Amino acid sequence: MKPFYQKIVLSLAFIFVFVLHASAWSWLNVQNPRTWDKWGQGTIEDALLTVQPKGIYMECELYLTFSGRDNNFLPSDTLEISYYFSLPSKSIVHDSWLWVGDSIVHARLIDRWSAWQIYESIVKRRRDPSVLYKQWGDYYSLQIYPMMGNEQRKAKITFLVPASWTARSVSCPIPTDMLQASKIPLEKLRVLVKESPEFQNPSVPVIPEASFKRTQDPDFGPCLETFIPGNYIGFSQIYLSFSHFVTNGLYLSTLNNGAEGIYQMAILPSKFFQLDQPKKLLFLFDFEKKNEYQAGGNQVYAELKNLMANYLDENDYFNIIFSGPQPMMASNSWVKATPENMRQVFSMLGSTPVQNFSGLQELLTSGIKFIQKTGNKGSMVLLANTDHYATNDSANLLMDYLKTFEPLPVTHIVDFDNSYTWYYFGGKYFRGNEYFYTLLTRHTKGNYYQYNYWDNNIADMLTKVFEISGGKISSFDLHTSMKEGFCYGRFNIEDPGQAIYLDKPILQVGKYYGNLPFVAELAGIYNGQPLMVRKEIPASQIIPSDTLLAKMWAGNHIASLENTWNYDNEMISQIVESSLSNRVLSVYTAFLALEPGMEYSIEDPGNPASGSNGAKIFAEDGVYSLDRNGQPSSQTTGINENSIQTTIFPNPFHNRTRITISINNFRVAGNIKFTIAIYDITGRKVTEFDPHELFFNGTMSVEWDGTDASGRQLKEGIYYLQISSTLFKKNVRLIKL
Repeated sequence: MKPFYQKIVLSLAFIFVFVLHASAWSWLNVQNPRTWDKWGQGTIEDALLTVQPKGIYMECELYLTFSGRDNNFLPSDTLEISYYFSLPSKSIVHDSWLWVGDSIVHARLIDRWSAWQIYESIVKRRRDPSVLYKQWGDYYSLQIYPMMGNEQRKAKITFLVPASWTARSVSCPIPTDMLQASKIPLEKLRVLVKESPEFQNPSVPVIPEASFKRTQDPDFGPCLETFIPGNYIGFSQIYLSFSHFVTNGLYLSTLNNGAEGIYQMAILPSKFFQLDQPKKLLFLFDFEKKNEYQAGGNQVYAELKNLMANYLDENDYFNIIFSGPQPMMASNSWVKATPENMRQVFSMLGSTPVQNFSGLQELLTSGIKFIQKTGNKGSMVLLANTDHYATNDSANLLMDYLKTFEPLPVTHIVDFDNSYTWYYFGGKYFRGNEYFYTLLTRHTKGNYYQYNYWDNNIADMLTKVFEISGGKISSFDLHTSMKEGFCYGRFNIEDPGQAIYLDKPILQVGKYYGNLPFVAELAGIYNGQPLMVRKEIPASQIIPSDTLLAKMWAGNHIASLENTWNYDNEMISQIVESSLSNRVLSVYTAFLALEPGMEYSIEDPGNPASGSNGAKIFAEDGVYSLDRNGQPSSQTTGINENSIQTTIFPNPFHNRTRITISINNFRVAGNIKFTIAIYDITGRKVTEFDPHELFFNGTMSVEWDGTDASGRQLKEGIYYLQISSTLFKKNVRLIKL
């Protein structure tokens, strides 16, 4: 298999894996791009994650050191690293670094087509580039070249992750799934965090041994440090949590530029509306090991303990019952959800209270009787993976039995059954106990959730239960403005829709024009009654933000354009321009890191050399020389970066522009065959020009009317003039308005 086709096969395999799994995943491949028989799984030798809370996002920097060890590579093998990974949903990538020896190269953000062209040409020259692409959605790829068979290469990826807010804490997932691609498992992940006045007391709740200690890092400065043990790196997401001190239900931070600015806002509806009603939740556990897959009963219990500490406060109550030969109840009465009470109950239960036992009928009966005995106030939450009531007959019999205890409490169910045994009746397929769970939740007006390892994680599934347990507001409306001015360009990190749960936060980023105070109005229907709350937030209660807030807004703006599925050149141009101007990665741009001093052939239309009196957007524009086989030229051609001169005027242009090309060293150029063409941003050739005048005279001038080879008018957007030969290529960007 030729190296080019091997790359295609590996890329298609990557796409197939991601489409199949549709969840967090990673894949690390190391290969010699010049031969088919030198490749294998790469190893992540070292990993460091730094985290800083920034409000509704957290900034993460992931430092990775790669190698190809234990693959029988020779020290002389020249290898390429291909790393495919996903980030937490709706992350925003805004930087990439590459280490070249002891030097750090900050990647430049350019359009994707140019980045691919430069990277591929440089790989042929055995220089030191890296390129980071956003493939689609939350999936990315990083390629680094070269790495010798006995060497290591280091890179950094910087990204913003949406934070999860509760009344007590703000948290984000630690992307350990990115590290499971390593052939030789990592022993540990080092984590450094920085506190702020608003966000303090970092913790990793599901890993008690991961306590933070203060340290002084030479690069990160004063911070707190912990380590994630290697046995936690893999399938289930782990969360880093901070306490916050938002008491009135609203967090607001702004970045000002005179009368204009950007804001980020987190609203906790129950606090904002002052509808924080006490909750009573009874958790029921029914698990068997035969149906476990990355979601065992005690693993679910560990996640539940963490979430209870975040979602329940001292006005709430809880209890827990476990299936067994005799159902085991944590307490004979409701337990007030104070931190001390929770610690005592969890200490008494131990770390593995969930038994390998199913007694669903007895468990539900115990739960119903407990709630009825304590005043018929409270909801049940069934957490189970069993499937003993999968047939319609057994499900109907159990449902009829439970109805003898009417009225039944509201019952929510999270089904962790991963046996994938299906039953068909009533014109529909049901998985495990799904039919019975559907009957029970519909009858009690509860909610039913199915856990799927490939699409969910345990914490997210349990979070849904806590968010819905506090009630909801229908016909919901949120409006933000300035007392003297207005807000616009609003983006919700997750669209709340027409109905919101009181315990589910609303995260929004937007722009404003005008003067403070800031105004937030929330309205809707609660328990059949309309209500509206309006709050003015003065400057004294608004937290100043740094420039990362501009990247939060830009990332959401770009994502909204990418998700329109209306991909014409005008839309692509908007994405590219927003991406480049804000230094935020998109599907049409790429972070390219080049060896210091490396030349490459991208010229901005604003380059003074092009006659448009602008400024270069890239560090070095030039021509790279190849021999007639596309390999690095071994002879001096006499052509350097100043040999080819281009003037495009006007640029940007509306109807037509004049392109003038000249070659200084015409005596050499006269022996070279040229092609001159226009490409769109996807790399598709749209038209070409006859190069004979350039070939014979060393100069040429042509007027382009913005049409393709068939004479059809092209849409507005970014295009590229490419001048290529057997010895060099040069690209110049044009913008059609």
